[in-house]
Amino acid sequence: MIFQSNIPNKFKSKLVDLIYFNPQQIRYVQEISNSIDAFGLPKIIEHGDYLKITIDSIKDLQNLAVFDSEMENLIAIAVYFREELSSFTLLHIAIDDHYNSINSENSNIFLAIISELKKNLSHIKGVNNLKILYSDKINYLRIK
Repeated sequence: MIFQSNIPNKFKSKLVDLIYFNPQQIRYVQEISNSIDAFGLPKIIEHGDYLKITIDSIKDLQNLAVFDSEMENLIAIAVYFREELSSFTLLHIAIDDHYNSINSENSNIFLAIISELKKNLSHIKGVNNLKILYSDKINYLRIK
């Protein structure tokens, strides 16, 4: 798996499917609705040769895209931001249904994303927590 913040334009159709038409959304309808009510609707914009997910109410929304090892498939996307000085919030996460299946060798993509986020955030001074919204309660993971 390759993690990067830039999403090449050629993945626009896949990104639209992941964000707006993901079959797993049904499992998190209330959480997604709460997130949209609190922060706004995610939008996909073109920024030069790359795509970016934005939300009008969040100035510095960040993206973490997950690609297969050949950069041929967009596997997942995580959207997060610094809500407080000491914590980032994981606002949205979407994983391709094919890679999310229990029989897939990549079935631990969610954990890999969380691990990559924790690794990246550990380099930012003052950040101690990653807040995860999509559950029955808000969860905080210690970064350091």
